[in-house]
Amino acid sequence: AAPDYDYTYTGFVSGESESDITKGAIACDYTKGSDAGTYDIKLSGFKADNYEITMANGTLTVSKKGISSLTTTLSETSYVYDGTGHTPGVTVKDGDTEVATANYDVTYTDNVKAGTDTAIVTITFKANYTGTITKTFSITKASRSSKVILDSWTYDGQTRTPTLDS
Repeated sequence: AAPDYDYTYTGFVSGESESDITKGAIACDYTKGSDAGTYDIKLSGFKADNYEITMANGTLTVSKKGISSLTTTLSETSYVYDGTGHTPGVTVKDGDTEVATANYDVTYTDNVKAGTDTAIVTITFKANYTGTITKTFSITKASRSSKVILDSWTYDGQTRTPTLDS
């Protein structure tokens, strides 16, 4: 939610107070869900019969959120070796809300060869978040069975090479 904005008055004389001021407006472009960044806070319309009012605008700074409360999941955590690079989908949630992909980049390394928890997914946050999360997944060895074919062989004293059926 947008914050409540405070302001103060100083310099009253003769027992006068805030009640002698006609309150004006405070405006800021920030709304709930706005991106991290800075937003101008603008004052206008403050008046008083006995005072010259100087309004000092302010700045609202919305910081990037850290990633400690985020949860990340991979669409797959195990593949069978097939000689290609595997790139499981990444889902990032902030509570029950899915974080938009515009807030992070995903890179994959060591994602071709077989190994247990050796393929790496790096999630680098940007925009409204800051930090990096690393996840791993496994690529199991492919199973291969072959058989030697000795089809219609008759011993004739000759050297022969069997065929390997993959």
